[in-house]
Amino acid sequence: MCWFSNWGYYLGGTKLIAAFRDDVTKKDQIFSVIWTSQFLITIVVSSIFILLITTVSYFEQDYFLYLSGLLVITGNFLMPLWYLNGLEKIVESSLAQILVETLTLPLYIVFINNPDDISKYFVINGGVAILIGTLMLLWMRFKLRVTYILPNFQDVMNTTKENFSLFLSTILANVNTSIIPYALGISVGDQALGLFNIADRMRGAAVQILHPISHALFPRMGYLMANDRGAAKRLLFRSGLSLMLLSLFLSIILLIFSSDIVRLVAGTEFVQASTLLKILAISPLVSTLSSFLIYQIIIPGGFDSVYLSSITVMGLLSLLFAAPFMYLYGSHGAVTLVVFVEIVGLIFLTTMCVRKVKL
Repeated sequence: MCWFSNWGYYLGGTKLIAAFRDDVTKKDQIFSVIWTSQFLITIVVSSIFILLITTVSYFEQDYFLYLSGLLVITGNFLMPLWYLNGLEKIVESSLAQILVETLTLPLYIVFINNPDDISKYFVINGGVAILIGTLMLLWMRFKLRVTYILPNFQDVMNTTKENFSLFLSTILANVNTSIIPYALGISVGDQALGLFNIADRMRGAAVQILHPISHALFPRMGYLMANDRGAAKRLLFRSGLSLMLLSLFLSIILLIFSSDIVRLVAGTEFVQASTLLKILAISPLVSTLSSFLIYQIIIPGGFDSVYLSSITVMGLLSLLFAAPFMYLYGSHGAVTLVVFVEIVGLIFLTTMCVRKVKL
């Protein structure tokens, strides 16, 4: 439901606000249209959800637990982080998220003491998010002078349609990450899946070190692509070269110290995962370059369909080769398939950038 209410606006909304950040009237129009779209989507999915939990007997026993989740959805809707990111107010956006975590943690410790308190997690999380979201909207109104203008319904529908590909890309990207481990668990077993997960977590940690750079530069590229292509080229060269060198360094570290990293994080009993981590060592380089192309060139350049196509191709490859790779090579086949799919994805994105963006 959070995915639905976000509807790709974390990327699409950020890009639009960044492109028109110097035009006060246009910014208010964009905010009003997107926020209205989010509101309508939230109402629709919440209504469907309430209908399900009140009519389907499966949900009766934990009715309040599911109902309390609606607070989380409301809090998510009330925090238009995409608007702040579009203005490159990354500090303020991060502060809002940190405040939610800071305020919820002590409440979790005090009020959640046994399994029967699980619904309190959603009440606390959603309640705090609603509080912080409301304060954020007030701050945006009086500090940033954001004004809500009742939009034309047709404009709302058009914007919703235009961002559908980004929404679908987000869904598919999350589904894609589950295909290979799910197939491994079914075909080989829990032990192989456990080793894979250890290596994949280490790989993921290395990748996440550099991804915030691409995400932080995303709104700047959205602005430059729309207003100054020459400056966009210069920034792309500097950021691309820096990210390539840093990610190459991380890949080398994973390759050389894979055994030590696994022992440090998981313990000596899982040292077998180090060979899997060696195969995944190239992933930080490949994944960072793909992220660079997506968040600094393709989406800022307005080629959302290219992003969707790449995610679709990668998902189909995972589905097509999962069974034979797992059956023949087990967990080694799983990590090899991960790398193979990422490399194909990078080649596809690079080819599309050359053909369509022409930078």
